[in-house]
Amino acid sequence: MDEFNAEKVNNNQSAPGYSKDETTSTIKFVSKEDEKIMLHDISKATIAGMQSIDVVREYVENMDFKNYIDRLNQDYARISERCSKYMSAHGVASDFFGSVRQAFQRNAVKISMLTSSSDSKIAEHMLKGTNMAIDVVSKNFNGSNATLSPDLIALAKDFQQILENSLSEFRKYLMSRYTH
Repeated sequence: MDEFNAEKVNNNQSAPGYSKDETTSTIKFVSKEDEKIMLHDISKATIAGMQSIDVVREYVENMDFKNYIDRLNQDYARISERCSKYMSAHGVASDFFGSVRQAFQRNAVKISMLTSSSDSKIAEHMLKGTNMAIDVVSKNFNGSNATLSPDLIALAKDFQQILENSLSEFRKYLMSRYTH
């Protein structure tokens, strides 16, 4: 790191490509590639979640469950907006191939609703999707934590918390066909 950037980071100013870890006072390199991967994964996961909710919402019978997925959809939208703003501010283009995959994913959700659309089955599908999102974000987060900016780490942690909280909510409705 050149002296100019080291001085800016030490004075808590932004230095392109570097950030200061306040807990250890160490200066770390911020990998733009790691950030791009994390941003694309968060973006794809939030959009997939919103699309899934959009498809399954009409099939949900339990009003508490329907209200929960509406709130979850709002949480996903907030994370998606933060992600988009971060991408825009840092010159990260959206992932076109991710958009194509999402169209296929949306159709797969629609097809799965044809075979069974009970609240229990919907909760099961939502749990599987949520676990997949947790796995992707966790893998990227754990693998590149040292090379992500503090703002992106905060975004990833916020998203991960939303996902983890939703697991217990979805579990409530797994057995809904037997309890209602």
